[in-house]
Amino acid sequence: MNEPIFCCDSIQPQNPIRTDHDPKFNAFRNAAMNNDVRGVLGSLEDADLLSDSMYIIQVVRKFDLSTIQWTRFFTNSSGEMGRRGGFVEIDRRAWKEVEKSWVQGEAFKNFSCKIHCRIFELNLFEKTG
Repeated sequence: MNEPIFCCDSIQPQNPIRTDHDPKFNAFRNAAMNNDVRGVLGSLEDADLLSDSMYIIQVVRKFDLSTIQWTRFFTNSSGEMGRRGGFVEIDRRAWKEVEKSWVQGEAFKNFSCKIHCRIFELNLFEKTG
């Protein structure tokens, strides 16, 4: 998907809560704001690159608190596409291949854009077992 992750640079934290995972969320937010997402993992072979991933960030983009516009997944994979410390988007097909190996953690962050009436829910996924 070529659409930017955030609608603009005016997003603000919504009810911010500090967690031990803040550095992960901050790294993702910085990468997203700087358009530093380096490609898409879209095949079964690409899904194998997720074995190097430490975590996955799920982004749920909503309009006016209720209507979900899209859900996308990103990883900090150290594989070929993420080798310079950026993030890589995970295609829905690749996610379906590996989602059983990941569990949604307790950590999340919400951001809002009052200009565009958007909410961005960021959820952390970690490996199971």
